[in-house]
Amino acid sequence: MDNSATSSPTVEGLVSVIIPTFNRKEMLREALDCARAQSYANKEIIIVDDGSTDGTETTIPADPCIRIYRQENAGPSSARNHGMRQARGEFLAFLDSDDLWEPRFLGECVEGMKTTGATFAFANWRIVEHPGTVLARDAFAERAHLQGKLNGREERWITLPCDDARDLFIRKSFIMPSGIVFRRSALDHEWDESVHVGEDQLFILECLFARESAIACTRQVLWTYRFHDSNFCTNNPDAARVSRGEIKIKTRLLDDYAGALSPQQRASLNRSLAASYFDLGYHLAERGDRDEALEAFRASWRLKSGIRTWLATARLRLQLRSPKSQDKSG
Repeated sequence: MDNSATSSPTVEGLVSVIIPTFNRKEMLREALDCARAQSYANKEIIIVDDGSTDGTETTIPADPCIRIYRQENAGPSSARNHGMRQARGEFLAFLDSDDLWEPRFLGECVEGMKTTGATFAFANWRIVEHPGTVLARDAFAERAHLQGKLNGREERWITLPCDDARDLFIRKSFIMPSGIVFRRSALDHEWDESVHVGEDQLFILECLFARESAIACTRQVLWTYRFHDSNFCTNNPDAARVSRGEIKIKTRLLDDYAGALSPQQRASLNRSLAASYFDLGYHLAERGDRDEALEAFRASWRLKSGIRTWLATARLRLQLRSPKSQDKSG
């Protein structure tokens, strides 16, 4: 097993497929099968085992295009960075070990970037509840804000101006790492290893704001997102932690890219941040952390006053002042 950490020169036309994994032996086998089955032949597969204890290494076949690296458990961002440092490809693709690609995924995305000159390409997807119940056959169709940008566009690969992509992503995250192929030359940053919730959103947002570049997308359904018991954000019982992660990301974007944000984008991001603070307040109130919940509602109100925030704050204040509440606190 190779554990070196040297950088490698870029190989033209090569796609480096980076698969971070932690204790997903069975799902990894399926993800690896679909990566190996890609019709795009010029690829290397880099698996970074993030300290698995389930015998992950026993599920990886001997294959000259596969390289395996193991590290102490440090999270998916660290694993992806490790993979990036080993990658030799002109293009980078990050496949989460619980997701699946159609055989045409890499070839279509590389062609989409070459056709449009885009910095990265992303594809439509289906959503499946593991092991096989289809929840959505066309994720794009369920995102009205995205459809508004694509209406009347019939090209196989559609070019989105950078500002349009920024607007869409600020309003609501609509891209996930498994659905994107990047030009390596366009990535000026690594994954932030200090962010443990929403690190994928932050990485993509930083890609969008780091430089002015077009983005390519296709309505073709080329990959599958799988819901299952170990999905973090979809099954994490600590919803307040998820909201705090969203707040951290949006606040950082407002601070780090203030000069790149248009007035409309800043207003949209403030509205989105207000919604995250409101969600945090709701989750904190639900579990009984009322003082913290009030602070979250106040932050939401300061960013965007609205009747929903006012009502939630007023309701919580009344609860705090009630005799029953005072008896409990005493």
